[in-house]
Parts: sequence; structure tokens; C-alpha cells
Amino acid sequence: MTGEKTRIRLGRETLIGLLGLVGMVCLAVGLTGLSFRSQFLPETVINGVDCTSLDPADAADRLLEQAGRETFSLEDARGEVILMGTLAELADRTALEEELAALQAQQQSERGFFAFLGREDFSLEVPLFAGQDQESLARWLEQRLYGQSPLVEPQDAYLSLEEDFWALVPEVTGNAVDIDKCAGALSALLEPEGHLTDGKEAYTVILSNARILPRVTTENPTLRKRVELLEDYLATEITLDFENGNAVQLTPEDIYAVSRIELSPDGILLEPEYDRVLALTQALAEEYASDGLERKYLHVAETRDTVYYRQGDWGFILDQDALAQDVCLALENRESGAVTPRYDYTSYLQDRYGVGNTVLEISIENQYMWYYLDGELLVETPVVTGCVSDWDITRTGVFQIYWKTTDTYLVGPTWNDHVDYWMPFDGQIGLHDSSWRDEYGGDIYLENGSHGCVNTPLEAIATIYENSWIGVPVIVYWEHP
Repeated sequence: MTGEKTRIRLGRETLIGLLGLVGMVCLAVGLTGLSFRSQFLPETVINGVDCTSLDPADAADRLLEQAGRETFSLEDARGEVILMGTLAELADRTALEEELAALQAQQQSERGFFAFLGREDFSLEVPLFAGQDQESLARWLEQRLYGQSPLVEPQDAYLSLEEDFWALVPEVTGNAVDIDKCAGALSALLEPEGHLTDGKEAYTVILSNARILPRVTTENPTLRKRVELLEDYLATEITLDFENGNAVQLTPEDIYAVSRIELSPDGILLEPEYDRVLALTQALAEEYASDGLERKYLHVAETRDTVYYRQGDWGFILDQDALAQDVCLALENRESGAVTPRYDYTSYLQDRYGVGNTVLEISIENQYMWYYLDGELLVETPVVTGCVSDWDITRTGVFQIYWKTTDTYLVGPTWNDHVDYWMPFDGQIGLHDSSWRDEYGGDIYLENGSHGCVNTPLEAIATIYENSWIGVPVIVYWEHP
């Protein structure tokens, strides 16, 4: 009896042990099943990537890691790279995790609680780029391109006409691109389902006109033509050939300053403006022409064309209008060469001093005097002018006889001389005879000249006196050409 009871007890313990073991197994299986309820089932491959036992967040990490090894580049037709990146950058992680969670839930619902015990292969696809439509891609591109480097818009090359001079301002390329075109290219690169299927590791998209470039560059034919016309105009070599030996060539800056230059859709206007040219030539004449020191007078006698003399009043003898007109004409015709200033001698002398065809000329260098009456040479004679060694120099310039008398005395600090004829023209300086002299001309004036007057032989001064009047011009100059 005792033995039977023992066998029954042992059988009961064994049963209890077996039930416990079964419970433990069921618990383990249950727990494992519960764990797999939040994970992808074994042998699950998503987009070619093993995602076994991964939850949606970890699966997203693994998929993005794979996508990070695949690159893309956008290039323009010239081969210049617009943007490079990885496919992972194009993914919307939030949308991706949502898609993976939905996929994992669908897998569990279809396979049941104990599906994890099976060994079925699960090859799944998920839209890696879910949520990245063209509009969102455009926003991503704009941030990627200009988030760190500000947008620099392109600028056309142009001809700058500043007040001082001109310049060809080159174009600015900038970094602007056609965002919509680039976003469209990226959208087309991605499969409608949101993943790539050709297995490449690098993708290159060539786009034409993706960069927003300047419309006008320095090589633009229209712009180049305008520059060539301007350079050709400013390169006109015009030399002002002043008759005192100075020659001044106008610089491109000079020509630019005196010109009207305007741009239009049809081309460029280039023309001199008379008032500006006149101001420039007057300034150059004042600086280089010596007009104001050395004057030139066109004489009435055909045998002697010119007479030079000194005079302090500048600006009348040089024909400024004619000079400005000649420069304008040369610029208008693009004619390089010398422009010889013209001198309005007759007008100058007549307006300022009443000089006509009756005039006295005295050359100090030659110690000689000529008297023209109504255009005919009436008297020519050697004279003696102021003594150079004593600094009693006869002044040069244009004067006129302002008084006439005969049989008088010339009185000074050390002299009291009788003269038969006296005709002053410059203060106490004038023409008179000099009975104390036997010779005239030559270099007498250097050491034994007058006190400043023009000593004249008696016969010559008598003829001049009898055929002259108050107001007759007297031109005193240093040399004769």
C-alpha cells in the first residue's frame, strides 16, 4: 500500500513539473511573440536591406545609412556642379518612420501572433522619399544652396559712363539657380514609389539652363561693338600745334571730358560738345601757347607775314572759336592729326588798339623800325632802343602815340636834351631824334642805348612826324621771324 501511494505521488510531481515546463515555454514564447509584435519578422528585407527584428525607428536608421552611401549630383550642361549630396538627404525621416510602422503593423496582422516561428522570406518595399514632392524638394534645395552662402543674383556686364572716365564693368555670375527646374529633376530621379531600383551608387543629372546666368557678358557682341566704337573715338590723335613750338596732344580723358556720350538700344552716341571743347582749348592755350607773353601779328605787308611781340593781356589774339571748331570737326570725322590754331590778328588789334593799315613796328633785336601808312611802307630805319646794361629797357607790347610835339626838351635825373620831334607812346617813353648820335642799329643798345626811348635819325623821325597822328599804333617786339 505504501508503495502504490509513492508511485502515485511521483506521477503527480512529474505532471506538475511537466506543466511548469510547459508554462515556462509558453511564457517565453508569449514574451517573444510580444517582442516581435513591435519588430519586423525574421527574414524581412526592405528595399534590399535586411531589417530582421528591427523596429521602425531602427529600420529607418538602417535604410538611411544605406541611402547615405548613394550620392547624386546636379550639373549644368557645361559640366559645372550645381549641387552634390546623398540620397539620405532627400528622405523625410518622419514620413519614412510612419511608412515603416504601417508596414510592420500590416506584416504582423497578416502573419498572426506566432508568425515569428516561421521561416518565410519577407521582401518588402517602402517609399524612402515619402513626403518629398517637388514643392518640398524645392524648399530643401533652397535651404541647401543658400542656407550657408547667401543668394547672389547675377548681374549683366555694362558700359559705365562716369563723370571722370568710362569703364567696362564685368558681369557677376552669382550663385542663383532655377530651383523649380532642379527640384523637378530630383523628383524625376526618384521612383514614384519613393525608392531607387537600378542599384547605382552615384547618380548624375545633367540640366540645361539650370544656372541663372547674366544675359550680357563682356563678350556680348553688342556690348563689344559699343566698346570698340568708344575706344576708337577716344583714340583720335589730335595735336594742338601752337606756333610757339609747343605741341599738345589731347588725351582720351580730354576727349571724354568734352564729349556727349549716350547709350541707347540702337548703339552709342559719340559727339563733341562745342562749349566743352572751347573751355578745354582755352585752358590748353593758356598753359602751352604762350599767348599772353608772346603775340603774333599778321602784318599788312606781304613780304613780312608775322611779327612777334610781348603783351600781358591774354586771350584775344588766338582765335579760340576757330580752334574749338577745328577740334570738334576732327572728332566728328575721327581724323587724327595736327590742328594748327588760327590767330585773329586783325580783329584783336583793331578791337583793342585801333590798328589798321597804318602802324609803327619796332624790332628790338634788329634795332630797326618800319612805318606803314595806309598799308604802304613809308619809312624804314635803324634805331637805338633802351640800354640793356643799365636796365633801361624799352618795353615790348602794343601801344599808341598819345602826344606829339616839336622843339622841346627831354628832362630826366641826369639829362636835359633838346629834340626836334617828340612822340611818346608808353608813359615817358617815345620816339624822338637824337642829334648826339652818329650811328644807329647794330648792338649799340647793349652798352650805349637810350634811357628807354627809341632814338631815331632826324630825317626818318621828321617824315614819321609829318605823316602820323595821335592814336597811331606802335608795336614793339623783341624779334622778327
